Amino acid sequence: MRDITKNKERYCRYYAERCEHLQGKDNIVLCPLKGRCTCRLAAEIQAYLHTILPQGYQQFTIFNFDGRRGKEELLEAKQVIKIKEQISNYCWGLPYSRLKDLSARNTLDADKSSVMDKRRARGDCVVIHGDASKQSGRTLIASIILREAIRRRFASNANALQTYEWVEFDSLKAYARAGQLTNYQYADWLVVDNFSQIDTDAPRHIKNYIASVIDPFFITRAEENLPTILVFRFNIKSVASMQQFFGVGVERMINRTGTIEVLLA
Repeated sequence: MRDITKNKERYCRYYAERCEHLQGKDNIVLCPLKGRCTCRLAAEIQAYLHTILPQGYQQFTIFNFDGRRGKEELLEAKQVIKIKEQISNYCWGLPYSRLKDLSARNTLDADKSSVMDKRRARGDCVVIHGDASKQSGRTLIASIILREAIRRRFASNANALQTYEWVEFDSLKAYARAGQLTNYQYADWLVVDNFSQIDTDAPRHIKNYIASVIDPFFITRAEENLPTILVFRFNIKSVASMQQFFGVGVERMINRTGTIEVLLA
């Protein structure tokens, strides 16, 4: 589990300086509300967001996802709507229009509709894929979903024990070879970003080696019902056999009941 201490200290000071009960003091421990103080919980949530999510992705939500980068349109409006529906279904179990209405009235009402705890219990995965030649928001969508998992941290005592990780696929392979996978293998929520397409002309022993190194990792997560968000830099439909390149575990996650597939064309 990554250390959130520095970020937590920073956000504790941030919230303390703005807390009406502390009158400008920068130590959240001095809050007269004690255990009822929500600033400390908010600081911890922000610490996780800024420790786990990639730099620059912390503030994105389903509501400000518009398929654009500045003035450049990365996704057509109709595809943005479809993706929002998929995210809303996975995170809240609601049509996006209903979620938007709830959030507009009261953010807490939207939070109460979250189904992320059920997703965690069932180990429902997310597969995000699309053309590598386009910067279409694959990582952004993964960050929006993981953000909602982190925001559920204090919904129950069980959630407060959850762990979250984010790892690049190439780094995962390196950690596997070095025997350093434990934190990732058993994280309650995990994003594996940037699966790259393996050369179909590569020698068989290279393909077999890559699959054998990472396959036990994904098989274990599937068997433990640990939700994994898989982000591919290619259209997985263009690959005849995912098992051949990435092993049984990845293919099992893609095809299992409860997995949501987000295609960015």
